[in-house]
Amino acid sequence: IDIGNANDNDYFYDPSLEAWRWTSIENGEDIWRDDESSGNNRTRETPIWYFAVPDNGVTNASGIQLEIINAADASYFTQLRRSVDEYSVSRAVVSLGITSVPYQSLCEPVLGKIKLCSGEYGDTEWHGSSVLFTRDGYIVAAIIRINSSKDGSSAEVLQYSVCHHLGHVLGLRHQNDVQSCMQDLVGQIETNTSFSNSLQHPNAADLDALVSLYGPADEGDNEQRRERKGLR
Repeated sequence: IDIGNANDNDYFYDPSLEAWRWTSIENGEDIWRDDESSGNNRTRETPIWYFAVPDNGVTNASGIQLEIINAADASYFTQLRRSVDEYSVSRAVVSLGITSVPYQSLCEPVLGKIKLCSGEYGDTEWHGSSVLFTRDGYIVAAIIRINSSKDGSSAEVLQYSVCHHLGHVLGLRHQNDVQSCMQDLVGQIETNTSFSNSLQHPNAADLDALVSLYGPADEGDNEQRRERKGLR
């Protein structure tokens, strides 16, 4: 995993991606929570990254190859690094790179990238949030925000938040398994006095779910991803 440095968003601009600018913006939590509450959590197709689909006309992608722009406060780098390393174990992942840029609280998306930011976002219900920028049902950009205003957020809670929302922007649903950071703890974080180690990491089911979404990265001709492709 490469860690580079860049000065601003212009560094990442790629005019060849402009045709795939997003047409829809969705909260990462709402994509699945609405369906789950109605009992139809399998009726909505999970969005996946367009740039991880073979023969997409933009890249020769095979598996997840994404760059994460780290614009958060430096104190969050440990949590990001840990989560990236753990998701990278999945057979669906070719590479998850991290490029650190100067701190930004205004989290502007960048086409083809995941961006992590932090800031004093006020007295929100969330410690972390994820936003997906999509086009034709595919993710083309994503941001994760960590709310520094939440007093008393322990290192364990921060690890959960980064892991949880990184999972969402990769396409993962919530899990009911208490051994996963993808467990939905909305409204429970403040009352959860013992944040167990298991809540800070993706589990084997999460890593396998990425393979189900994208196929194994070592199979560039994977038919499952080609069927999901449905280029429009």
